[in-house]
Order: sequence, then C-alpha cells, then structure tokens
Amino acid sequence: MSADSRTSIDNLLAALGACQTIDLGQPYYTGMPHHPAHPPFLYGLNKKHGDYVNPGGASSASEGLALGAHVGTHIDALCHFSCNGLMFGDVDAASAQSYAGGLERHTIDNVAPLLRRGVLLDIAKVAGVSALPTDFVVEPEHLEATGVEVRAGDVALIRTGWGQYWDDAAKFISQVHSPGPKVAGAKWLSERGVFAAGSDTAPFEFTPSPNMDVHVHLLVEQGIHIIECLNLEDLAAVEGAPVIEKMPPFCFRPSFLEAVTDRVQEALGSLPDADVIYTAHSIPLAMAGVSPYEKQLRQVCAIVNGKLGLPDPVLVFQSRSGPPTQPWLGPDVSE
Repeated sequence: MSADSRTSIDNLLAALGACQTIDLGQPYYTGMPHHPAHPPFLYGLNKKHGDYVNPGGASSASEGLALGAHVGTHIDALCHFSCNGLMFGDVDAASAQSYAGGLERHTIDNVAPLLRRGVLLDIAKVAGVSALPTDFVVEPEHLEATGVEVRAGDVALIRTGWGQYWDDAAKFISQVHSPGPKVAGAKWLSERGVFAAGSDTAPFEFTPSPNMDVHVHLLVEQGIHIIECLNLEDLAAVEGAPVIEKMPPFCFRPSFLEAVTDRVQEALGSLPDADVIYTAHSIPLAMAGVSPYEKQLRQVCAIVNGKLGLPDPVLVFQSRSGPPTQPWLGPDVSE
C-alpha cells in the first residue's frame, strides 16, 4: 500500500470516526410485526447453561432462530418482483427460479455494499403530525415540501412516523393498511435517479395496493431498490437536522380579507339578488385530514359574509383529479 493510499484511508477513518452513528434498523423480537405474506421471526434457546457441564465445570448456551427474508428492516433485491413474467431488464422470471435453488438473477448478494449519500424526507413533519394517518398518500408535492435536494445515486428515506408503532405489531401492520407513496410519488423519486428508496412502514408504498404498482415501478421498471421497516425516529430527532419554518397563513391578513370582501360586494352591486357561493380547489380527503386548508377556507368565507351582512356561506369545490376511487373534498361545483 502506498503512502498516499494509507493517508487517504486514515483521513476517511478519521472523518467517519467524527460522525454520529444512528442505527436505522428495528429490533427483532418474538411477536414482532411481519407482513402476512412472509413468515414471522421465531427465536428461542435450544440449550441452556447447565444442560451440559463439561468435566472442568464449563457450560454453554445456544439458540435457534427462523425468519422470512422480508421480515424486519431489509432491502428488496430486484428479483423480489416481476410483472407479466419479467423481472428488471426483461429477465424471464420462470427460467431463473426454483423452489430449491431460489432466484438466480438480481439476487441480494449481487448488491454492492452501500456507502452513499442518504436524505431524509420527513413527510410527517411537513404534515405537522407525529405520524401520518393510515389513508395518507405521499404525493410529489409533499416530497417537494420537505425542501430536501434529492440527487442521482441517493438513498431517499421517507418518514411517515410509523416507526414509533414498531412495538405494537397489530398497529404497525394495520391489516396491511399504511401511508406511503403511490405511483406519482414513486416516479418523483425515480426521475431523480435514486439508487434506493425506503420508509418506516412494512410495504413502503400506500396500501392497500392490489397491483403493488410502486414495487413494480421501482423494482421492475427502474431497477431501484426498496428498503422497508426502517427506524427513522432517531434520525428525525438528531440535533442539527433541518427545521422547516412555515410561513403564517396569508388568508387572515386584513388586506386579503378586504380584497375578497370588495370583490364580492362589487359583484352583488350588479347582481343584487344573486346567491353567493364560494368555490375553491379541491384536495384529497387524506390530505385534508392533516391540513388546515378546509378550515381556513370556511373561516375566510364566514368573515367575508359577516362583513357584508350575508347569511352562513356556501362553499363548494372544483378541479378535482386523480382516480375516481380516491375521495376528495366536496361537494363538487358541478353537483
């Protein structure tokens, strides 16, 4: 080894030694959470001290354990998912697998040791809650709102706050219902070229998800690894972590309220017998549940009507999008 190489290694070790180490793995225990599609973690002593004592008086203990490969904190290999019979890179799944031999392509032993830049996308903090509700979909706008720059090759970690439920297996699994990104959020990550994406939930993606579209997009279509069941609570609480300072809402500023009141009064001047109906852009109910948006809208409408001596305001919503099965704020203006 050259002197320059030795100096570089010494400098690297010194830099690493000065860093704070945070374990992102969840502890294993009998009865711990596990996705129902995978075997549980089992542990027990098979030999206790005193069961056998050698002539010199020494004794030993040993244990046995069994678990599925997707139990606890783990990283998904690209062979974990296929779609229409193909794994990442159009590898035929049927010819690359057997019950006895497992998978032969894209296996976890082919993943090089990870020493990469990691970024925390604290969505629970953005939403202003300790933990996201079960029906919360992590949308691209939430990821953007973290203010974190995500670069190519990064390991992007999404915090929902569900890591704090790890000691309550029933709550953590919640009948396989949990917050997380759908395809739009997954594409936001893949478009930035992340190496892996992880979260503190069991399935990573929003569930229920009958087609597991996020797993298909990341693992099969993009070759991006998924990390599940992370403990991100200590990382989120580390001293010096970025602090998000929210601007105070503008909707209650006198100048804004005056402007809205003037416009309504002006409209009533030309249409004195008209009914006043306020409209606003709709948002998903999952987002509305952790946002003051609807409450602020209704408060502003009530203030304006109060200034004009009008009865209780009527508020409707418009411009909804997304799948028809996703509930949004209503009623819709067309109803």
